[in-house]
Amino acid sequence: MTPRQRVLAALRREEVDEIPWIEGIIGNGIASAVCGEPIHVEWSVAPEGFPTMPGDQLAREQKKVSRVLGTANLQFCAFAPVFCQRLRKADDGSPILVGDGLVKTRRDFERIFRLPSPSDVRFIANARAFIAAKENES
Repeated sequence: MTPRQRVLAALRREEVDEIPWIEGIIGNGIASAVCGEPIHVEWSVAPEGFPTMPGDQLAREQKKVSRVLGTANLQFCAFAPVFCQRLRKADDGSPILVGDGLVKTRRDFERIFRLPSPSDVRFIANARAFIAAKENES
């Protein structure tokens, strides 16, 4: 079974050849060590919540790791906007971004809160590039 067939069959509660492994984010250091080659997946998002890494590159890098680990998924993420002034990596070395919050009152929230539009052409173009590269087995 392909990873896709395995996941879909499992969701339908059908028998599968092996349990599908769905993994979230795998750090670049761990992925590079396991794969024996440099892996660079940029999980950062732009202020409007869209991924900063081009979709085709995101898919290619994730496929390298998926082949070695046998995972059954690749992921394209969009996040709600981050409401901080100065984004920096957390002091503990984790990939979490921290900064001074911009929402301190209800009025602040009403003034700046806007979810990213799923019809934004920049998001759609990047998602389509990810899907095209994901489907390409090379």
